Amino acid sequence: LTTCLWQGFREFNNMKIIDALKMAGSIANSPNDRIGYGIPNVKKAVINLLKDFAFSAVSISGCKATLNWTSKDASGMKYEVERWLPGQNSFNKVLDRDGSANTFSNHSYSYEDLLTNVPPGTVTYRIREIIDTSVGGFTADYIDTVSVALTSACSAVQDSIVIFPNPIHHEFSIRITTSTPLANVKIRMYDTRAQLVAIADKNILAGATLMSVPVTFLASGMYYVTIHNGQKLLVTKKVLVIKQ
Repeated sequence: LTTCLWQGFREFNNMKIIDALKMAGSIANSPNDRIGYGIPNVKKAVINLLKDFAFSAVSISGCKATLNWTSKDASGMKYEVERWLPGQNSFNKVLDRDGSANTFSNHSYSYEDLLTNVPPGTVTYRIREIIDTSVGGFTADYIDTVSVALTSACSAVQDSIVIFPNPIHHEFSIRITTSTPLANVKIRMYDTRAQLVAIADKNILAGATLMSVPVTFLASGMYYVTIHNGQKLLVTKKVLVIKQ
């Protein structure tokens, strides 16, 4: 991880790097003429740089807030999104998301938040980036905070599951809309002989979740898609695969 972070310094402006290393020094609050700012903590310096370069924005359409953010990361790092709703007295975590790649580089993310039964007021999100998730070396900080005004109360959202398109040529999508999180949702696809041909397990957050399922490995024909929440069957859909 440290090697990856050192490589990532190339992504930043030289003066920014110098300033970040100074502020991450072991005696940054009381530098002297003998050892300057002291020995820099590389991970702390990277966090300082990320806070300068990260960007986020949020918008609301109806009762759905869409949070977008951009920051530099690599696999092994992660993000936590926290939300403060009108009437609450603290932030609460609403999302965990892992870093995207093997190299330290710029990535963009999006989170759709369904504001079920939320009163009018200011909705605030803050993003914490964790650059070292290990117990001994845990290093994290908030890289950005953004707010948006909810002008009218949002009523309860009707839960739904939509599978489209149908017929299917290359892949199909499943959109699950729920007012509460669903743990360990099981998605299964069977052929007409009841043979299992595709499988996926996913934790669904409150709001609208969209996922894609490729079918390029399947022959043309009729199939059945089932979605369970634990032992409860949520839906069974018949779909037609047509290879072009």
